[in-house]
Amino acid sequence: MEIHKLVDKAFKRDLSDPSALNDAFDTLRLLEPENFSLAHEKNKEVRRLSAKYAAERTDMKMFELNKRALLFDAPYDFDAAIRYAEWDREPKKKFYMPRRKQLLPVVQAMQRLSERKIRILGVMAPPGVGKTTIELMFMVMEGLKNPDLSILMGSHSNSFLRGAYEEVGRMLDPKGEYLWKDIFPAVQVVKTNAQDMRIDLGKRKRFETFEFSSIGSGNAGKVRASNLLVADDLVPDIE
Repeated sequence: MEIHKLVDKAFKRDLSDPSALNDAFDTLRLLEPENFSLAHEKNKEVRRLSAKYAAERTDMKMFELNKRALLFDAPYDFDAAIRYAEWDREPKKKFYMPRRKQLLPVVQAMQRLSERKIRILGVMAPPGVGKTTIELMFMVMEGLKNPDLSILMGSHSNSFLRGAYEEVGRMLDPKGEYLWKDIFPAVQVVKTNAQDMRIDLGKRKRFETFEFSSIGSGNAGKVRASNLLVADDLVPDIE
């Protein structure tokens, strides 16, 4: 039977049954090499239904299927990636889901930036809404996707960048509470430099995957932004 027909047949079953929905998800894994876009588009339905029934019934099978469906999309979808990466965190510690309704437009814009549908993205919002944390998560995902390219983060404040460097390190810790290691299992941290605030993924190279450098610190020839340039508060105080 052709894969497309198998998928159609699977999705016509009663998908409120955990076994039927699980079978439908498995057909998407078969479909992905043949039709990537359709497989991931239909997976949104699996994610929606599994989340719905997991909540309504406290159904652990649906709960686990929702996790697997998120992981299926996570390497390519920023929204799914953040949700999966924070899966094991305690509910009161989770950053994204309590703020998802407000931050989703930003996340969707970052997705377009990742796909290079846009080249420049400016985010303006009141202090404390999570702009910096969401951009650090975006940096982590883009670094893991393209470890051989460099991401440069700049700010007027060296102490601010020190905090950003440490937070990225925590997100990448394979023994930590984030699950980025599940999404990109083949990519690991190979070098850290706390003094210069550098983190390198994959193979070692001159310009590390993540670089943090403040304005006026003499950056010529020292850093590169071959993947992303992230600017956060370049000008101090009210200026």
